Amino acid sequence: MSPASSRGTSASRSSVSTPTTSTRRAPRHAGLGRGGQEHDGKRGIAREAQRAQRDLILHQVRADVDSARLAVRAALALLEADQEAVEAASERQRLAEARYASGAGSALELSDAILSRTSAEAQLVQAEYQLASARAQLLRALGRG
Repeated sequence: MSPASSRGTSASRSSVSTPTTSTRRAPRHAGLGRGGQEHDGKRGIAREAQRAQRDLILHQVRADVDSARLAVRAALALLEADQEAVEAASERQRLAEARYASGAGSALELSDAILSRTSAEAQLVQAEYQLASARAQLLRALGRG
């Protein structure tokens, strides 16, 4: 073989076309291949995560509502006790005033009874505020406030 003929031979070899690979790809959803199963698995995990998050939120809302209801009950009980304390202090003051007016009681006893009534009334105002706050907290927990 001459150099020219060998060139021609190598040229003819390079001109031989080789099969090219197709650049087209199969659609992702085509067939029952492993890729489809992985995609379904990821969707299932995402759904399960959403469900767990929803359950967590529901649990938290229920806990908030229950806590707010308990706070309202406690505030009502405190309010009732403070109302009774005001009534008792008012009665002590009335008795102290009657003793003082008859000369049987002292000014110190009367002052102490007035102070007790004023303190009981202040506690009653605080109890009313606590009840209002607890009710507002309950309304917020219920989504109304």
